[in-house]
Amino acid sequence: MSGATALPAPHRARTVLSSMLVVALCLLGVGVVAAPASALTKVETGSAYGDFEDPRLTPVGWSVSTSGPNQVNTSSTVAASGIRSLYVSDSSTVDPVTVLRKLQRVTPGSEYTLQAYTFSKSGGQRLAMRFVDADNKILSRIEVPTPDATMVWSRVVARAKAPVSAVAVTAEISSTKTGRGVVWWDAVEVLVSDLANSGFEKVDRTTPTPSPAPDWTISAPPGAVAQVTGDTVLGRYALKTEDTSTTDAVTLRTAPKRIFPGVSQDLRIWLKPESGTFTGGIRFYDASMQEVSSSIETLRKSNGRWNLVKRSLVSPTNAIWATVEIGSSTGSTGTSLWDAIDLRSSSDTGVHSYTAGASVEPVKQSANAAATMAMVVGGRPKMLGIVSGSPAELQVVDIQTGSVERRLVLGEMLVGWALTQGKDGNVYLGGNDGHVWRWTPGATSVVDLGRATTTATTVWDLETAPDGQVWGVSYPEAQLWSYNPATARFTSPTTVAPAQEYARSLAIIGSSLFVGVGSTDPEIVEVSRQDRSIRSTITLPSPVTSGNITELDARGRFLAVKTPPGVAALGTSVAGERRLYDTVERTWDVAANYSVQRPSEADADGDFYYVKYRQLARVGGATGATTVVGPTAVPAGRDKLLVTGTLDGVTGTWLVNWTPGSGVGAVEVASLAEKTFPVDFSPTALQIKTLAKNATGYFAGGFGAPSLTSVGTDLSVLGSYAPSSSAADTIGEVEGSITNGAYEYVGTYTNSKIFRYDLSQPWSDGTNPRLIANLGETSLQDRPLAWATSGERTFFGTLPKYGRLGGSLGIIDDNKSAPRVIDEPVSDQSVVSLAASGSVVFGGTSRWGGLGATPTQTSARIFALDATTGKVLWSVAPQTGVEAYGAMLVTPSGSLWAASGPTLFELDPANGQVLRRVELQKVGPQPTPTFRNASLDFADNLLYLTAAGRVYVVDLASMRVDVPVKEGVTAFQIAARPGRFVVPMGTELREFLVR
Repeated sequence: MSGATALPAPHRARTVLSSMLVVALCLLGVGVVAAPASALTKVETGSAYGDFEDPRLTPVGWSVSTSGPNQVNTSSTVAASGIRSLYVSDSSTVDPVTVLRKLQRVTPGSEYTLQAYTFSKSGGQRLAMRFVDADNKILSRIEVPTPDATMVWSRVVARAKAPVSAVAVTAEISSTKTGRGVVWWDAVEVLVSDLANSGFEKVDRTTPTPSPAPDWTISAPPGAVAQVTGDTVLGRYALKTEDTSTTDAVTLRTAPKRIFPGVSQDLRIWLKPESGTFTGGIRFYDASMQEVSSSIETLRKSNGRWNLVKRSLVSPTNAIWATVEIGSSTGSTGTSLWDAIDLRSSSDTGVHSYTAGASVEPVKQSANAAATMAMVVGGRPKMLGIVSGSPAELQVVDIQTGSVERRLVLGEMLVGWALTQGKDGNVYLGGNDGHVWRWTPGATSVVDLGRATTTATTVWDLETAPDGQVWGVSYPEAQLWSYNPATARFTSPTTVAPAQEYARSLAIIGSSLFVGVGSTDPEIVEVSRQDRSIRSTITLPSPVTSGNITELDARGRFLAVKTPPGVAALGTSVAGERRLYDTVERTWDVAANYSVQRPSEADADGDFYYVKYRQLARVGGATGATTVVGPTAVPAGRDKLLVTGTLDGVTGTWLVNWTPGSGVGAVEVASLAEKTFPVDFSPTALQIKTLAKNATGYFAGGFGAPSLTSVGTDLSVLGSYAPSSSAADTIGEVEGSITNGAYEYVGTYTNSKIFRYDLSQPWSDGTNPRLIANLGETSLQDRPLAWATSGERTFFGTLPKYGRLGGSLGIIDDNKSAPRVIDEPVSDQSVVSLAASGSVVFGGTSRWGGLGATPTQTSARIFALDATTGKVLWSVAPQTGVEAYGAMLVTPSGSLWAASGPTLFELDPANGQVLRRVELQKVGPQPTPTFRNASLDFADNLLYLTAAGRVYVVDLASMRVDVPVKEGVTAFQIAARPGRFVVPMGTELREFLVR
């Protein structure tokens, strides 16, 4: 063993180069400064042979073997590095393509890594690494197929040790004999994986300047010592450093090593401190050896024993060289042993295949009908309802027998909002598909009359005028229009309130149309049927700054209005209520008003009814006078419909009071005869809206109705919960949920209600789950979209009510606490995604608020907040013009990821600076309300992303990208487990197995 060597005082040009990037120490979540990185589609490899930058069509230095219609040439269509790539098109089923280049000499036993970036248009090809001997005989060949992802750059990697007798390595790009495919190749390069003299086994004893660590540069103050020692982790030697200075340090750097840019690098350092403190890390350099990034940190390890330091770092996209730096600190003396230093690109998880597994329709217990009516069909009273589902259905029920006689699917509609009977006897329907539909009583199908307007996405209300015209209102652009059954044509739409997006409700009295508009400063607009340019407004009795008028009904000369709750212009809270408006006297002061109940439909004379204090009361539609008809035991019901016909042998005009799940109570308004019937609609399968993973399986919620289903990991249904509409404090339509310990937290629309469900106890409407917060009342929030947990804490983020900007962040400190609410952690932006680590919660925002509100911000943001103090630590906009960051994720190693649609961002958890940007699919501008536009999960070292109807699987080490599901994902939800993942596809939850 060599003796100690005194180190001379250095000629120290120890200038720290100014950093353009600093890499996050992902494994520990250590944050350092970084400048924005390029997308996966742009790296700077500096490869003279594999970047294909020579403008000649034939790839210089590569041999091409093919014939027939196949093509191999350089191309400027797409590129991952530089501006050109290699285009390989195999259109033959008999002649393959092979493209070869002998790259470099190799050392037997050393590991080599071959990379290439691929962009597949169709089919697949292969990347292979050949080791050859002196006679060019192939000793070994390692092959990797291109991913099945199309129209996206993906990195492909082959890795192997050079066998005995190997003298060179050759890169091979090829297709199969029978396969077809079109692939662009770029950034093809092979590098040695091993770090020179990483274990200090090479010792230079030559004179006059012997070195204890050849291939390392040593810088040290006078008196410092570096020597080899036999106390090792691996091999015969280790290196011992002794620093006797309290003002300077011993620093050792490896010789520069070629690395791959823009990918994860694994650093391993073994050290055995005896005293003092020490540092270690990496410096990255570009092609001209200018430092572009560094990450050097203090290594705090136990004295007297060997300790392993492991870090994963992302190399900047313009870094092709790196050095490992180890040493002592400047503030103290210190002695330590070092061994087995290693730096190499992270190992990937291999090539995966994907197959379909089990599937289930979990959410099909609900029969929610937002729009109902009663009419006589074939001489018998029927009840009609548009039942939410995928698709929604027009269901027709015989009131007396309770038999569902018709279930008519409504195309792509999921939720129906409008029903009216025309003068022609037909029924006209509308909902969230923007179309108007027609049903002829007795028919076995419905007719799609087309989209109401070129821009309509939701038909909110339909009413029939005395002349037979069917009038409607729709979103967006607050449009009013009509349909003429005689000509089968729609009229051109009119925007009744240019500053509004919502025309939410409609009533017709005489020659006037009354339209409830919002969602900012809601009011009623009166429009002349003869000349829609003639308009006036009716101010609500208690004006609010935001909201929608969801009920506006003609009752004789009166309007029955449900006014929205909200905040007045001066900031005071205003409760919603039911009011009558007299269109003749132009007043809200109507004695007949009954503020807690929606009045019944009007009869032929315009009269309408309330059930008040177990009495049936009739209000004259022409006068407003109230008459008590007599006592009734029939409850008021959610919907109060009128139908003239015969029920159970009694003929007359029946007030049909219906509550979902409770049947019909009917009272004949003249004789006060009473009947009850078990009327309800048939459950439909709902499109899955929400998905939450837990230890035993998943919770799924449906679109368009209150619903929650527990599903096992084998996709068996464990329990389905459709709350009773008659119980108080029950869940609404689920916007998101998450498990923390023995509790499931559930957030529902409307009013951002937060429930705590004790999983150890039976479901009981109104008590378990228990309502613990109503943010609609306290913070004017509506949809709790975002959820995360860390330890005992549970976090949720919200979208505000219609017409408002600014979401909230909720913090539930433990499973017994009520939420703490932080309003607008980012001003005027909604909180649509969350992830958490320790006491820090990371949030992604949408620049949009409640529908109808105009954004004030130009781009969504990502923020970090300290849950203990409630203070925002940082807030950044990683890219300009982004509508929303719909997903956030912290990996088990501590790296922070965000997604805006199919674009991924890796961020430094300490300050939000971008470390990597990965654009998986090009998306154009989307200046429309955008909230949840992606979902992320992580399993088996793979990142799972749903966006743009697809599933992407990204190996974060190699940046290989697979697209196992290319279309059909209908909700931004994904849940991954080892060896499998599940996604919503319409009404089904589908499993895919990963091999």
